[in-house]
Amino acid sequence: MRPMSKPEGCNGNTTVSTPNGWFWKDPPKEGRVHGIMRYRLPPRVARTRSEDHDQRLCGAYHTEIRRGVEHHRHWLRWPPTGASEDVSRSIDGYCNRHFYVLTTTRKFDGGNSRALNVPDLISITSLKTDEDFDRTYELTWAASDYLLYPLNAEPQQPWGRPYTRIMVDIEGGSRQLFPAGGPTVEAAGKWGYREVTEDSAADINEGGSFGAADTTLTVTDGGKFSGGDTLSIESESLYVTAISTNDLTVTRGVNGTTAAAHDDSTDVYLFRFPGSVAEACLLQAARLWKRKDLAYAPADQGQAGPMAGLDAEAQRLLAPYRRLPLGTGV
Repeated sequence: MRPMSKPEGCNGNTTVSTPNGWFWKDPPKEGRVHGIMRYRLPPRVARTRSEDHDQRLCGAYHTEIRRGVEHHRHWLRWPPTGASEDVSRSIDGYCNRHFYVLTTTRKFDGGNSRALNVPDLISITSLKTDEDFDRTYELTWAASDYLLYPLNAEPQQPWGRPYTRIMVDIEGGSRQLFPAGGPTVEAAGKWGYREVTEDSAADINEGGSFGAADTTLTVTDGGKFSGGDTLSIESESLYVTAISTNDLTVTRGVNGTTAAAHDDSTDVYLFRFPGSVAEACLLQAARLWKRKDLAYAPADQGQAGPMAGLDAEAQRLLAPYRRLPLGTGV
């Protein structure tokens, strides 16, 4: 496609590829390159229903890239939130995994085996088994009783990947096998592809404690955030729904975490998601939104709805993240 003319107000000569051609733009000074996207990709998240809870989960990648283009709205009409959220859910389904961090407890059939295959796992808080099949998990395993595989996965590092197996450590511990007979294993912890956070460079600025029931969070610099961000403050995850200067309206205790009080001047962190996933979501959402202008656009003029599938370029970006489904019971 031939380049479009440089829009008024853009003085740089860096280009970025978009679904309807090449556009000129000035990348932010703090920009990082993720494939063809030449601007910072901060994390923001969608609202959805979890397989375990019907509360809102703030783990989506569609908003990872939206803030990066807000400065250039004069040349890009961004898709509505509904379209982006639909794309995020499509990415979850296509990859057979989710990229948000979910704190919850899951149950498995041990299968009388040394190895237990699990969905994407970041860390374990506790591992218990039901030894007498009464659905009470009375035996708590010590950390020396099991190992997480693959070794050196490091899912809490930017280059990491999730654990996918829990192995009985017969050499280092006192257990031999996971018991069979229904849901005999209970694992509590953090689940998801990766848990990476980054200091937002803003702190709590309440002039006192930020209470567990408070839904307006005052920070030292509201410009570091956007609506849709997922925040991490100590052990709690919060979802930003609106911003007014330095006041953030937040949903407390999302993604399985518990709302808690936080002291003034506590650091506020932002969740980061894989760049290729964010880029695929941008491509798909932009193309879905652009289709409203085509001759066969539906009467609702681009409102989000079911999609036949992901575009080829999005599939290419997501290919390294696809996982075969494990089947029933996981």
